[in-house]
Amino acid sequence: MPTNNVFNRVNLLRTTRTFPQEDQQLTDELTKMYTEVAGSVNSRTIGIFPVNHPSPNGEVWYLGGSNQKQGGLRQVYMFTSAALTFPHMINISQIWGFVHIYGTYTDGTNWFPIPGQDLEVTPTNIVVSGIAPTSGTVVLEWLSEV
Repeated sequence: MPTNNVFNRVNLLRTTRTFPQEDQQLTDELTKMYTEVAGSVNSRTIGIFPVNHPSPNGEVWYLGGSNQKQGGLRQVYMFTSAALTFPHMINISQIWGFVHIYGTYTDGTNWFPIPGQDLEVTPTNIVVSGIAPTSGTVVLEWLSEV
């Protein structure tokens, strides 16, 4: 069931399509198809996780009942037991806020998720505490206006 409500729109592409024989109708259908494909591709979650460089994650959020898009950004940080507090280099006053904060670590043998209470984001730093890692990874995802 098609909808114009931006909050309920799902970008699924048709698996079959019949193309008209007449040139103008074919042009119109191809233009419509290209718009549908571009919209579907552009609204997917992007699986790129760059280290120390913010990158769009493909998420779009609509907060507070607004039609204003908030676009998601992602950045990955690597850490070692020698540096459990490290700068995130994000100007927090210029973002809406964080939506995903997560990470994993190794003790040199096994891998574990970093529990939420052991991972803190301050205005300037990422702080890992309460665990004894050899090394690990933290991922921050936040929103900014699109």
